[in-house]
Amino acid sequence: IFYSYPSMKTPVAPPARFSLLPDSVRSKSVEVGRPIVLQCELSDPTAQVFWYKDGTKLQQQSGLSTQSDGIKRTLIVQSAEFCHSGMYSCKTKGDAVQFNVDVKGDSKLYVGPQN
Repeated sequence: IFYSYPSMKTPVAPPARFSLLPDSVRSKSVEVGRPIVLQCELSDPTAQVFWYKDGTKLQQQSGLSTQSDGIKRTLIVQSAEFCHSGMYSCKTKGDAVQFNVDVKGDSKLYVGPQN
């Protein structure tokens, strides 16, 4: 005699979701030389996120840092330059939040990297 038992499935946690942010938080205007701080919140404090700029995954580099504190995820650009303007995304499996960053300032005062 064989007995059939319903398969025991491990409960799966729901996918992490970002908290809704008002447009005023997702659209930033920053002066050249000032820090850019983008912050979002997730439903799952253990969820892994990746940051993107204009669709390209951001890598750790000088002047750029990411922080994870509980449900908060933060991207910090230490000193804004015109090249930092664009669309930023914080993505986790199954969800994303976008930020529009516009760097403003007097281009005559800004001296970019020399080649």
